[in-house]
Parts: sequence; structure tokens; C-alpha cells
Amino acid sequence: MVNLKQIFDSRNVDGTTFGTITKDNLFSLKVIIPAKKILIHYHSIIKHEFENQNKIELENQILTELRYWLLPMLMNAQVTVNYSNAFMQKLRGIDVKSYCNRKNNT
Repeated sequence: MVNLKQIFDSRNVDGTTFGTITKDNLFSLKVIIPAKKILIHYHSIIKHEFENQNKIELENQILTELRYWLLPMLMNAQVTVNYSNAFMQKLRGIDVKSYCNRKNNT
């Protein structure tokens, strides 16, 4: 079986940076659709990874908001930073639902 890279490379014969891939090219590809049991098993494995990714994205959003709020005060020496790990431990244990509710109510 030919892999997708070989198929797409064969469509890029005119030496352009990006070859042309049309909707017909994509529809002509053979795709294996797994059995429902396999999809359910896959979902049970990957669900945790997506939840973890969402938590990390929320953490990044919170840290970005904190950066925009704190940076001017830090630059003007209005606040100082205590480099303990307590804040980061507290941030990692944040209740995502309560944070989102707080954001929606403001």
C-alpha cells in the first residue's frame, strides 16, 4: 500500500513549492474505517489526553492574563515576586468549571 506522502509527492510533479491537491484527489484515497468497538476503545484511551490538553490550554490562558495584569506593576516596581512553588501548585489544582463560570459572570 502506498503511503499518503508518496501519493501527495506524485501530485507535485511540476516543481512548485506546493503541489495541487484537489477534492477529487482526496476522495479517491482509500480509507480504512475501523469497527465501532475499536473506535470506542480508542476514544477511551485518547479522551484523557484531550482533557489534559484542554486543562493545559486553560492554564496558559490564565497565565497570559496574569502576565498582562502583572507585567506593568512589575516594571514599575509596584509588586515583587515570591519564587515559591505554592502558586504553581495552586494553579495546577484549579477547578476549571469554577474558573470558567467566574469568567462568564464578569
